[in-house]
Amino acid sequence: MNFLIASNNVSFLDEATSIVETELLQIDKIQDVLNQNSILQKIAQNDYEYILIDLNSCPVDIPLFEKLCKLTKTKVKIACQNHADIPNDFFYQKSIQIASMDYSLLAHELKKLILNNADFLWPGEITKFTLYKKEALFHKDSIGDAIYLVKEGSLQRILPDGTILDDSIGSGKLAGELTYFNRKPRKWKIIAIKNCTLVRIAYSKIDKQLEGQPSWIMLMFKTLAERSLKYVNPITK
Repeated sequence: MNFLIASNNVSFLDEATSIVETELLQIDKIQDVLNQNSILQKIAQNDYEYILIDLNSCPVDIPLFEKLCKLTKTKVKIACQNHADIPNDFFYQKSIQIASMDYSLLAHELKKLILNNADFLWPGEITKFTLYKKEALFHKDSIGDAIYLVKEGSLQRILPDGTILDDSIGSGKLAGELTYFNRKPRKWKIIAIKNCTLVRIAYSKIDKQLEGQPSWIMLMFKTLAERSLKYVNPITK
């Protein structure tokens, strides 16, 4: 069996290679590449049991991602340091496993990523995942396609000039819900101020739940969302 590691990060390559060599004894050959063109060449020439991609140092565009989705006999896993850098399109397929990782704990996180599936951000309409302290959930001007329910931890909204809009968005609260109703680019970024457990709920799932509801209900929600945006008050400290 062959294992392909795609990364331009020496530490990532070394740690991943060490884990594969030590833990996955059925692997015959480990190969590594530095960019997506190299990935394309390798998958055209070889069959792989596993492909591990470090999205931070080896970006993957949508055409390549779609090719990877078609490798039905290959386990493809994508690691990313920041949830906000995962393209929306990556969530709407069922074959590739995605994980948001704390790169300061690289050896531990990579071992978990390679050897088990428990902590993957499974693509789909509703999925639970971890957002680490100081990691961005999304950036200003990003286009939303999901809202987020905070199960554990705390989030904070921050304007481009560093102005803080919340003491915290804690357990039981929502983040990113305003853009569901106005469908405009986000006006701020959101970061984790503690490690968080979040539930990602895709717009498509909400659409299904609201099907058949009177039009005035959606109008009411949209009005409330726009009003909330209008009266956002920064925190002064």
